[in-house]
Amino acid sequence: MSESDSFLSEVTEEVRRDKMIATLRKYGWIIAAVVVVIVGAAGYSEWSKSAARTTAEARGDALIDALRANGTEERLGALEAVTETDPSVLSQFQLAAAQLENGDVDDASATLQVIASNSDFSEIYRDVARLKLVSLPGGDISDKDRMAMLAGLASEGHPLRSLAIEQRALLHIRAGDVAAAIEDFSVVYADENVQQTTRARVGQMITGLGGQLPDLSAASQSG
Repeated sequence: MSESDSFLSEVTEEVRRDKMIATLRKYGWIIAAVVVVIVGAAGYSEWSKSAARTTAEARGDALIDALRANGTEERLGALEAVTETDPSVLSQFQLAAAQLENGDVDDASATLQVIASNSDFSEIYRDVARLKLVSLPGGDISDKDRMAMLAGLASEGHPLRSLAIEQRALLHIRAGDVAAAIEDFSVVYADENVQQTTRARVGQMITGLGGQLPDLSAASQSG
């Protein structure tokens, strides 16, 4: 490379450096602001995760302490306090159980209805709440409404199908429709997915109502 070419190269490099410095001076604050935003966002994200984890742990500890309370009334009071600050589906279910244990059927029904109607909760939890509502002794829900709640739960393929049909059979008994009750109990009895304890229970209901137990071998072959 000649001396003139070397000189031109150095001049060009200086010009580039000057332009870069000028650009940095003009727009450097923007670059700095972007860096601050990125670093700040990352820091806030970590802080949010830490805060959420701390809150969840505190709520979990409060729920455990409430469940460990001695006596039904004390446990009920503790759970009521927990649900005021932590209206999660778990704490609501525990509150309903404590209310029922304390004999407060109407309060338990109201709590379960809150769960069943809360669209923020997963559908399966809402369905469990509906099933528990149907099975409540007494309460302010008519048998017609109970049947309506069971309609979807007893549909083919629903994970709570057998339990829902069993509850429907009990409603048939209360209405005096023994034939319909035996039919529903027989459906549960023949379900290959039910537990043996459930099959034994509904089997006793079938024979107690004067029905005949389904032939499980025939049901298996037809399936």
